[in-house]
Amino acid sequence: MLSCSDLTGAACSAAGEVDGELEWLVAATADRDWCRSCGVQAHAHERRETLVRDVDALGRRVRLRWRKRRWCCREASCPVATWTETHAAIAGRC
Repeated sequence: MLSCSDLTGAACSAAGEVDGELEWLVAATADRDWCRSCGVQAHAHERRETLVRDVDALGRRVRLRWRKRRWCCREASCPVATWTETHAAIAGRC
């Protein structure tokens, strides 16, 4: 179970209630990332929203709309083209 205190490095830009559940729109606060393959500084390509459930906050269940950034490696010869950001507190593909 994820709690709000686990979301360091992310900021909430909107909050509301949807279908009886609290819903927060969150995004990572980091404005830079580096390619995990070659180490070149990446550039932000786009953002996509992912819905994350099973979050507890304020004594209630909360769902997160996570605006994940897609990064692109600037090195043409690097085998890694793009990747989406991750957060240690949120399991992949959840």
